[in-house]
Amino acid sequence: MIFDFCPGSIVTKLKMVGNATVSYRLVSGDDANPQFLVDAYGQVTLARPLDREKADSHVIGVLAETGGSPSLSALAEIGLGVLDINDHAPQFESSPYNVLVAENLEEGSAIVRGIFFLFFGFNLP
Repeated sequence: MIFDFCPGSIVTKLKMVGNATVSYRLVSGDDANPQFLVDAYGQVTLARPLDREKADSHVIGVLAETGGSPSLSALAEIGLGVLDINDHAPQFESSPYNVLVAENLEEGSAIVRGIFFLFFGFNLP
């Protein structure tokens, strides 16, 4: 499925089978600036916008633990691929282009040949 995720968007909801009280926590990613969050109900949401130029995929690790004695736990790994959107508009070499055209120019003739640049998030040599 393809979604246009923004912060707060639901990535998935984890569900435990059974009647035990369960707590959830992320065990992957950057704790200081997390990309994803998980709430007390196992719902994983996006904390920051996704950017394919920085990461084209994510693995989200969520640990579920029961509060009983002995405590039981399970680990879920969620794989998320990020598709690129066209967030970099083409840029022309010159703007505007000023040209003079003869009135007897044949139909279909090329008038202007320009160069434009597309940026895809990588550095050219």
